Amino acid sequence: MSKKFQLRVGIGASSILMIILTLALTSFAVLSLVSAQSDSKLTDKTKIMMTEYYTADEKTEALLARIDAVLINNADAANLNDELGKLNETLHTDENGLLSFVIPVNDNRQIAVTIRILDESALRYEIISRKLESVGDWDPETDIEPWIK
Repeated sequence: MSKKFQLRVGIGASSILMIILTLALTSFAVLSLVSAQSDSKLTDKTKIMMTEYYTADEKTEALLARIDAVLINNADAANLNDELGKLNETLHTDENGLLSFVIPVNDNRQIAVTIRILDESALRYEIISRKLESVGDWDPETDIEPWIK
């Protein structure tokens, strides 16, 4: 009389396994959906920022082209400052003779450009600085958006 040991897995164990598998797959699906929504929101914010930046960049290039045209047409230094002053209200000259102006990108950023007028005939100006700057003060208590809303 040999008794064989048999391990029987009942219906309950396979049902519990299926429930755990279903819950795991559902949680992965929810995590994927949340990640996709987050990526979509980030893409939309990036699209808005890039559109604003390149619009401001286009205005910057247009102003530089107008400055170049004024430099071509006006050789007189006294008349040159008057003509340059008419181009943009933010255009100003510092004590070193550098011209500076800003073009707003949005409420928080601006493009700041500094150029030097050259006396050579081939090159009329040299760009000393061109950068994207933040405008205003940052308050860490109010300006941070929470990760979870």
